[in-house]
Amino acid sequence: MLLSPLRYINPISGNRGGSAAFSIAKSFYLDGVDEEFSLGNEASLNSFMVGTNLQFTILFAVKRSELARLQGIFSKDDVSLNRSFWMRFQTTNAFEFICNDTFSNKTDKWAGFTNTTDFYIGALVYDYTDAGVITKLYCNGSLVTKTSQALINGNINSTSSDYIIGGDDIVGGSTFNYNGYINQIATLNIPITEAQYLSWYNNGKPKDAQALFGSNCKYFFNPDNSGDTAQFTVTDSVNSITATSVNMEDADKTTITPY
Repeated sequence: MLLSPLRYINPISGNRGGSAAFSIAKSFYLDGVDEEFSLGNEASLNSFMVGTNLQFTILFAVKRSELARLQGIFSKDDVSLNRSFWMRFQTTNAFEFICNDTFSNKTDKWAGFTNTTDFYIGALVYDYTDAGVITKLYCNGSLVTKTSQALINGNINSTSSDYIIGGDDIVGGSTFNYNGYINQIATLNIPITEAQYLSWYNNGKPKDAQALFGSNCKYFFNPDNSGDTAQFTVTDSVNSITATSVNMEDADKTTITPY
């Protein structure tokens, strides 16, 4: 794939910035045991991430520290019947998106996520109008080939579970918490194109999702927007959403980033 022709193109209408000089100076390290961030059952995210005929994108920049164990990246799921969706790494090291679609669990997978040296910088795109496909995954500069396709219809069951970064909504923690670094998470209420993904990806130095996507960025988790003392509260002041850490320590805020 030739990336250079798109490198200098901003295909997004209403762009408010997104300079290539943008960076995030911090990441959070999660230990894979009981550490995570909770956003609560956020109504503004529910408005476009659960229900029928959905279109959204989840942007992420994460670095793995452990393989061959199920680990949650971003979810609204209490690992029971109260399930909306879960974006995670599987025990097979596949990247997986599982959702409860019309009260039936359905899963799409992309294999081969075994790198513990570099960041995975990707976009999970969910689009009900893309019949027979619904989900796409872009990661580290290209479209990833799907290795397992479920019959997702474009709907996700609405539940009372909290949105969780780095795990799932099980009180007291579970064996599914993420082990590694989380540099950023962003949710958009649009299904982005490959050109839009490449513009944000910026050759491995992701741009500011809020500046680049404007009002379509409905949540942006930036570790820089917190204090340096646990428990951390990471506030997206544009969208008035706060993520609160669980069981974390001061040293878990680190300078390990893709920048």
